[in-house]
Amino acid sequence: MGSFGLAALGFILGMVVVPLLLRWAALLHITLGLHSGDFLGPPKRRLLWATPLVLLVHPAPYFLVGTIVIAVLTARGRISGGWVWLLIGFCAYAVFMVMMLLKVRKRARSARNV
Repeated sequence: MGSFGLAALGFILGMVVVPLLLRWAALLHITLGLHSGDFLGPPKRRLLWATPLVLLVHPAPYFLVGTIVIAVLTARGRISGGWVWLLIGFCAYAVFMVMMLLKVRKRARSARNV
């Protein structure tokens, strides 16, 4: 598989893993944040009991650690060039997703201010 094919495969892999990482970050925010409401019990309650489940059972932390390990090994030159192209495609999707989220957030903020 050529370099473009590996970059495309990395982009597709990013389409699967980046939303998984975003959902995991949202779960962490929910479990560690303060909550109130009728169905959650008394006001200012944290869902700390769910934190070990979110950290250990969810696959996103393992994908994150694996991505960091591959990035470090690639930067040190200990992995073949194919991994570099796979990582470039993955990072390209991550950057694309960040740009899209910022654009949506900007539109929502401008709609709220009108």
